[in-house]
Amino acid sequence: IDNDLEQGDAMRFLIGGGDIDHSYIAGKHFVGHDPYRELYPQVALYLLSQEVQKYPCKDIGIICRMGDRLYRCEATDSPVQFTHSNCVLSLPDKDNYYLVKSFYSLAAEKVNRDIVNPVHYEETQVAHIPIKCRKRSYGCGSPVLDCELSKGEVLVDLGSGSGLECFIAAPKVGESGKVYGIDMSKTMLNLAREAQIEVVKNIGFNNMEFLPGFLEDIPLVDSIADVVISNCVINLSPDKRKTFAEIIRILKPGGRLFISDIVSDELIPLDIQYNEKLRGECIGGAMQEKYLFYMLENLGFQMIHLKKRFLYRIVKGYTFYAVTYSAYKKGKEGKKKVIYKGPFKAVMADDGKIIYRGIKTEIHSGIDKNLDGTFFELNENGAVINIDQEINCCCGIAPEFTINLKKIEDIKTTKKFSQDCMVCGAKLQYLEKSIQQSCYFCGRKLWANTICTNEHFVCDNCHSQDALDFIKNFCLNARDKDMIALFKKIRAHPSVPMHGPEYHSLVPAVILTVYGNLSGQNTAQLIFDAIHRGK
Repeated sequence: IDNDLEQGDAMRFLIGGGDIDHSYIAGKHFVGHDPYRELYPQVALYLLSQEVQKYPCKDIGIICRMGDRLYRCEATDSPVQFTHSNCVLSLPDKDNYYLVKSFYSLAAEKVNRDIVNPVHYEETQVAHIPIKCRKRSYGCGSPVLDCELSKGEVLVDLGSGSGLECFIAAPKVGESGKVYGIDMSKTMLNLAREAQIEVVKNIGFNNMEFLPGFLEDIPLVDSIADVVISNCVINLSPDKRKTFAEIIRILKPGGRLFISDIVSDELIPLDIQYNEKLRGECIGGAMQEKYLFYMLENLGFQMIHLKKRFLYRIVKGYTFYAVTYSAYKKGKEGKKKVIYKGPFKAVMADDGKIIYRGIKTEIHSGIDKNLDGTFFELNENGAVINIDQEINCCCGIAPEFTINLKKIEDIKTTKKFSQDCMVCGAKLQYLEKSIQQSCYFCGRKLWANTICTNEHFVCDNCHSQDALDFIKNFCLNARDKDMIALFKKIRAHPSVPMHGPEYHSLVPAVILTVYGNLSGQNTAQLIFDAIHRGK
């Protein structure tokens, strides 16, 4: 560093003045005579440029910091090692996955009690899964249950192991959905594929595929997944920034990740990080919790949310926690009006905007998802749409109810058949497999499990649109005190079909109407809420 030849070279702290062996052989001095010294900066710049291309880089920011990558080192009980430098180690004697593959290949053959998932699933969730597979469930949470799967979604499980989470997800996404399990262990993949045969027999269809692959190089195309889950596996990755970059690559716009993993409040010392046994037990690779969320934000994830946090283990005086967290890939840009409920004076959005308690604020959002209970999310009329609220007092009818009430005879209905197909009256046929079909009335393309013999399809919204308008106005005007009589009156109207989703609103509306008439209480708001929730 003090050598005159090194002064002014911005890379001297990376290169370190050349190789001492080369220098001594060439000039009989340990420094300053390496004949390859001028080549080193060029090699370093080339390697840096190659590494940068592996990561998304939209803005100025940290692409990779020292300590992000964990290369394989020999196990040691000492925090100091003098045999090599962990900072510049680039050619380990075995690949960085050797330890984890060996550890979990043995765990696939024989149950390892040290890493068995402490979460016990209800029998209804796992009844279709072989016992052998359940016993080899290694993890620290239940992201597959936390991520709220819907029919038709595509789920990817990173580090799928014996396949348990994939098998739980398969019936939840249904035959129209898809489940991918990714694992680098051939032994684990074989175990999952063997269990898959029995699972398929039990659920009646096969929507699962188990693929060999690494977290840092997921073998799937861009924007394929609605949901990515991982159960106590991210900590095993030697390059977590690349892993999260791969996750955001395969997620669809607006897609979500739900991950259970091990973290620590503190920086973990090297003797824990590079201990092979602790690495396999999900301790050595645990991230510092605050840096985990910095990394997710830096890579472009939104609505990052810590869901659960439990004490996991204490090792050498360092405390480790099992956490479950979620985050979303940015979708179509939009705006939402919200009110922060408290208890703090204000909170800050991801874009830096301050949201003060009790003040209606417009925020930017690229996620088509309602906010949680910390906020009131408002529609165009200012009504709360993300939280079910009940009125527990007897209040007068709100102005909007008295203004918007129509006379029953003024309600116009679209001409629809009240039995079988609403379009033509033909018989309905119930499909074994859901298909995508365009609604006859609104034209939206949706998944349908019922069409008529003339292939007409009517979505739930159009099925009940006229009926709900009639039910609301009739019940708010009715003075009936007999539920059966009121029910028959409403069903007799031409806008109400013989069967359909509108009955989810009709039944509670009838009950609340009669209850209000018998008790003398004003149930107008409750009737309106019941009809709205039944949609």
